[in-house]
Amino acid sequence: MDDTVSSNRGLDPLLGSFAFAIGTLLALYGGTAFAAHVYRHAVAFDRLAFADAFVPALVFVVGVSVAFGAFVGVLLHVLQT
Repeated sequence: MDDTVSSNRGLDPLLGSFAFAIGTLLALYGGTAFAAHVYRHAVAFDRLAFADAFVPALVFVVGVSVAFGAFVGVLLHVLQT
């Protein structure tokens, strides 16, 4: 009986690619929506409300963190195999 312990760290490359794509799309959407809000208010010389810019900025940060986490997870998996 084989009783060796295998620590399989990291993320499966297929799942990691999917998570990276989702994170990248979220980051692109959040970044462009945030830039559009800021540009629209800068051109109109309006005050930018915090609520208008918070959700797109949050989506951008979540997207970047998901994409980065997927990249690191796949990298750990590839380096161990």
